[in-house]
Amino acid sequence: MKTGNSPFGRQSKEDNFTLLSQRNFALTGFTFRPNNNNNNANCMNNLTMNPKEKLDFTRRKNHNRSYYSSKGLKILMIFGLLLFSVSLFAQNIGDYGAISNGDWDDPLTWGIWDGDGFDTPATEYPGQTAGTYDVYVPDGFVVILDADITQSFNSLTIQGELQIDGNSYLETNLLVITSTGFIDWGGNTQYNLEFPAGTIIVIEDGGQLDTDGNNCSASRSIVIGGETFSVCNPNAGNDEISFADLVANGGNIFLVPTSNSPICEGESLNLEAGFSGADPSDYTLSWSGTGPGGYTFSSSTENPTITGLTSGSYTYTVNVTVLGTYDYEESVDVTVNPISASISNDNGLALSCTVPSTTLTASGGVSYSWSDGTNVVGTSADLTVTTAGTFTVTVTGANGCTDTDTVVITEDVTLPNVEAGATAELTCLVT
Repeated sequence: MKTGNSPFGRQSKEDNFTLLSQRNFALTGFTFRPNNNNNNANCMNNLTMNPKEKLDFTRRKNHNRSYYSSKGLKILMIFGLLLFSVSLFAQNIGDYGAISNGDWDDPLTWGIWDGDGFDTPATEYPGQTAGTYDVYVPDGFVVILDADITQSFNSLTIQGELQIDGNSYLETNLLVITSTGFIDWGGNTQYNLEFPAGTIIVIEDGGQLDTDGNNCSASRSIVIGGETFSVCNPNAGNDEISFADLVANGGNIFLVPTSNSPICEGESLNLEAGFSGADPSDYTLSWSGTGPGGYTFSSSTENPTITGLTSGSYTYTVNVTVLGTYDYEESVDVTVNPISASISNDNGLALSCTVPSTTLTASGGVSYSWSDGTNVVGTSADLTVTTAGTFTVTVTGANGCTDTDTVVITEDVTLPNVEAGATAELTCLVT
């Protein structure tokens, strides 16, 4: 599974963190050290390199343009990528972000994004008034939820910790738990966390749901649309998936493609995407496929049927993009088995007075059934035929595939026209 970009909120003043630690950005060694003396400082002003490296730039002038040595250019490229990554995770004006540890329904817990940070004090908590804003719990902060938040907002991204201290409801259709995010039920609490129908849950690698071994039970649950979807530890026989399985899957988007493979040459192949977790309006889906002889396939049908396949091995891949951001891809292998029935004979296909019979021999399988068009006349590979007619053999291979072949037997038993002459009577005068 591959997920898209997860927005980063403002970091805690007490925490240092390494930028570009996401797997999509392999650069390391740049460290952000918060400026505790300037709440509005640009985060780029506090970047340091660890280990420290002398940035040995060589500047040459040519037609008012500046050129740099290869080492200096490398550093510029790194900073360019860094700036790009920072902008990639930018919030929008009006988004909420936690600026202190506290209760969800306490406005003092939250700040409003003003373009530089969550610096505008919130006068309401997120979900107190409906809107299209996003909500963030940045790394290093703990937000306590023990209330029903009934007004809608766009999404909730957890990079820090969301602590569930009572049965709670959030009116949002997208929950993202990033690689540092954690939802904690804490202690002996056994509460439901509920979302509306159609809510999409994305859990990045490293993101966690509380699975405390001592208190993990079916009483800790995530409910979607009034139905229990996942519990910390399901009771035997229940359909809910465990928190551990939900984390391992990367959320509630499931993509499990299947097919009716193996099939026989000439049969139809039925593919099923096995997709669940999002409404049709929230995702796009496509299939691609490869096979022998340069074969390719593409389709936007969720469960396509394919005909005309020759024998061989094929691979079909289904890709789903949810909300235009989160990509999921899985593949299924398909086998098309060959089967080819054939009929030989030992005495030709034309019967006559001198050829009163012929033996037909079928091949290509492990079992055989002969028919004269009306009745089954044989069940072995060999069939001795003494009359004219049309004979069809059905051959079944070891792989279960069947094929047929047909021969037509003719017969020529026309009697010869014999002429012995006129009738005569022998006498003493006629000998």
